[in-house]
Amino acid sequence: MQIKFLKTNLIILSLILLFLCLSTTSFAQKYSRRKLKLCRENLSGVCISAWHVCKKGYKSVGREDCLGRRTKCCVPIQSAINKKDSFSKFEGVVLEEDGVKIYKNLAYADLSEKNKLDLYIPVFQKKIIPVILWFHGGGMKKGDKAQGRLSESLKKLSQKGYAVASVNYRLLDEASWPAQLHDAKAAVRWIRASAEVYNFNSEKIGTLGTSAGGNLAMFLGTTGGIKRAEGNIGKNLDFSSSVSAVVELSGSSGYDDGKSKKTKKKGKRQKSFGAINFITEDDASFLIIHAEDDRIIPVSQGRGFHQALLDKELDSTLIVSKGRKHGGNLFNDNFKNIVKFFDRILKN
Repeated sequence: MQIKFLKTNLIILSLILLFLCLSTTSFAQKYSRRKLKLCRENLSGVCISAWHVCKKGYKSVGREDCLGRRTKCCVPIQSAINKKDSFSKFEGVVLEEDGVKIYKNLAYADLSEKNKLDLYIPVFQKKIIPVILWFHGGGMKKGDKAQGRLSESLKKLSQKGYAVASVNYRLLDEASWPAQLHDAKAAVRWIRASAEVYNFNSEKIGTLGTSAGGNLAMFLGTTGGIKRAEGNIGKNLDFSSSVSAVVELSGSSGYDDGKSKKTKKKGKRQKSFGAINFITEDDASFLIIHAEDDRIIPVSQGRGFHQALLDKELDSTLIVSKGRKHGGNLFNDNFKNIVKFFDRILKN
């Protein structure tokens, strides 16, 4: 009799535990779905629960929905995306990685699919912050704002207390020069027009470029306020495109050392293409970094530009590195010098 009573109690207890387990699981699933729901502007990527893993070609990142709630989502790894695919499908996605919030594919103009930038902003910013615009290299024939491991370098720069905008611009197969400069200036104007939205310090804007991007950076530093260099790209034409600080890596300045056959052949075209020909007393501060044995763009371009700036009594620093490194390869080697320079100009 006693054994039968115990069996009955065990059955009842088991049923109660099963009911509680099912109820808890159902509640957890409902809560998880509610918590992981994304707003319309963040629909790209796949939301996942904490106990799930991302499939091949995707990585797990923290993200916020439009109510500021934290969630975990799978987003495409750049190298896993088919080269034929466009990043436009991920437009408006807000990622959070290593203490930096990343806004993907923000349009600074609407003339071309290339008129977009990625924005890196420190998560814990408490006041308005200075901005640095990055321009990629590639001879204006190739390159992208998110190529290779560039994102890691720009996150590292943003962690130093900067908003960093990595800018795409039209390449020569789409538009001839000076369309690239006009795009760059449109991006600077967009930064100023968006200052209140993203908490930028619109008076503290710098630019950083490598190779062809260094060329654009130099032009931004020497053509502020020159009407014929402005173009009419974008909707923010009432804003200035001037910058306060320029770091250029392996850029071509238009300096004529009298030795290059290419320079002699170009004649007047070389003069209009070189930032050295637009230097005036009110230009930006410059940090010029060039490798001694650069085989793509000779170090004389950096040295000649540096001297031309000094002749106008402008603030210019020249760093000549040993070896043959070109463009972006100099960025990590000189990271401390670059941050120190920007801190001196944009944080004082």
